[in-house]
Amino acid sequence: MDTKRAFRDEAGVEGREHLIAKPEAELSTINDEENWSPEISRPPRQSKSRTCLVVLKEYWWLYTTALLIALISLELVIWHDIRAGMQDCPQQAGGDYTNKGPIFTTEVTQWKANPDFVPLNATSFLDPRIQAKWETLYPPGAAFVGGPGSDDIYNSTSVTHQLHCVYIMGKIFSAVLTKSPNIPEPDDYEAYFLTCVDYIRQSVMCAGDVAIEPRGENGRPGTVNHENSFHGHHVCKDYGQVKDYLTGESSEKSSL
Repeated sequence: MDTKRAFRDEAGVEGREHLIAKPEAELSTINDEENWSPEISRPPRQSKSRTCLVVLKEYWWLYTTALLIALISLELVIWHDIRAGMQDCPQQAGGDYTNKGPIFTTEVTQWKANPDFVPLNATSFLDPRIQAKWETLYPPGAAFVGGPGSDDIYNSTSVTHQLHCVYIMGKIFSAVLTKSPNIPEPDDYEAYFLTCVDYIRQSVMCAGDVAIEPRGENGRPGTVNHENSFHGHHVCKDYGQVKDYLTGESSEKSSL
């Protein structure tokens, strides 16, 4: 009887110890889980962000400098390609064969009769005021010394030569028609006139102006006259630019 009681008492003590030990074990397990929680084990995000901002602020000048250098390098590469393309492009019609001159801008122009340059009267054409008007078309010092391949050759340009030829042809014609003694090239004006005709012929073919000139109505050609000779619209170089370029060239070459 005493043995049974002792056994019960011992079993009761062990049970109580087990019940007491169980909460302690569970508590230890809970504490361990809290200590190993992912939120606790990860480094704080806020501190990393602050570190990145500090680094960016400290080395910001380095990033901007590198970006600026990259942009400048890209612009230089693009400009080099553009220049290479311009140098490889076909020669401009009406330009120098060496392709060294500028590329002139063009404009659409409708020609018109101008009696200040060409009055429809031979006597008036010989008036000194007409010659003065024509001289405004030439740049100062229309010819120069020097040029491609030589430092001592006396040069002119084709555009001024053409203008000279047209004016001299008009003057010779007017002088012959009015029997004026002031005829240009009196010893050989006939050959001079015809030489200019040939020169202008080739310059016209070189330009190859294919502008459409409306003439006539209702599908019928009209008579070519002073009125309908200027109906076309032509793509022309800006002559102001041409004259400025020639003025600069002649001034520069003359000062050498």
